[in-house]
Amino acid sequence: WQKGFTNMAQAFVLADTMFQQGGRAEAQSAVLVLSDGKYSFAFETQNAVNKLKEKGTMIYMAPISDHAGEWQHTLKEWASQPWETNYELLPGLQSVKHNM
Repeated sequence: WQKGFTNMAQAFVLADTMFQQGGRAEAQSAVLVLSDGKYSFAFETQNAVNKLKEKGTMIYMAPISDHAGEWQHTLKEWASQPWETNYELLPGLQSVKHNM
């Protein structure tokens, strides 16, 4: 983990590159995003998400945050549908630590 901004767009583009360069053709491609929910570059991220979804890649979103916010709606849209199955808010780092 490096302190700074959250460039999810770059992460999704890298995931797409990794899927193209390796992996099993018969396997379901999937991306699990663990994040603080504070994304940057929403437009670029939306485009990267759309490209992955067009290729049939499943996107699972698991933000770790003590606070709810409007950002949750965006992450739910980025998660594969139905978002109720592919999105899970983790209520803070302490709860994650205690459930490991």
